[in-house]
Amino acid sequence: MNRTKRLLVVFAAAFALGAFSASPAFAATPQWLIDGSAVSANTSVTSSGTLDLKNVDQLGVTHELRCTVTTTGTVGANGTGGISTIQAQSCFNSNCPGGSLSFNVPWSTQLYYDVSGNIRDTITNANHNPGWTMSCGGWVISQGGDTNAAITNSNPFSTVNQTFDALSPTLHASDGGTSSISGTLTLTDSGHTLAAR
Repeated sequence: MNRTKRLLVVFAAAFALGAFSASPAFAATPQWLIDGSAVSANTSVTSSGTLDLKNVDQLGVTHELRCTVTTTGTVGANGTGGISTIQAQSCFNSNCPGGSLSFNVPWSTQLYYDVSGNIRDTITNANHNPGWTMSCGGWVISQGGDTNAAITNSNPFSTVNQTFDALSPTLHASDGGTSSISGTLTLTDSGHTLAAR
């Protein structure tokens, strides 16, 4: 191998090593930050927002609810967290009269980086079946399964948005159909700034 080829090989190897070492975030675990410092112990947080829940049964019949939701939970070390309570109020949809929701909390959460380097939050429980029961008049259906949500920081950093989006998995339903969840909850640590990084 002549000198020019040797230099090209060395340059390519150095470039690859530099590109790998410049992106440690993809190999690390995202952290919760309170007032700019990584969380080291479970800390109470709350969230609120609007969620849209949808069920499509095996015949293609759709039931939907839009609910105002509040939660209590924690954020912890190494991106861990949990959801302790969920309260759904003001549920409404014209094809779901008298609609209501109940949730099988508690759930556990874990921040992670997706393949694009964006932060997401896994939501699960001991049975890998976090979910809810939707009631529409005399119709009752249970829905659930492990899911995840996008995590973004507000600007300026003070709260965190947890968004169920197109990348959040479709869930299973007790009627043999499928269900989905969409919408955004805003996480807050009262009196402090909250972020994920």
